[in-house]
Amino acid sequence: MRTKLWVLVLAIGAFVIITWAALPGDSTATSAMPPGSSKPTVLIVYYSLSGNTEAMARGVAAGAETVAGVEVVLKTVDK
Repeated sequence: MRTKLWVLVLAIGAFVIITWAALPGDSTATSAMPPGSSKPTVLIVYYSLSGNTEAMARGVAAGAETVAGVEVVLKTVDK
């Protein structure tokens, strides 16, 4: 059951990221980025005991990488 919950959380997260990235930007979006930053970064953090959540996280990362101008960072959390 916990695995299904995490899959759902990751899927919702991917949906939110992709939907947000598809929205038209406004002029304040670039001013909110830290100085010296050239593109937004998406951080995907996961914990995977059996490898299933890792596979989902990699899928989310692959989807996020299709958005132009976005840097994707994938990190795992140790138990």
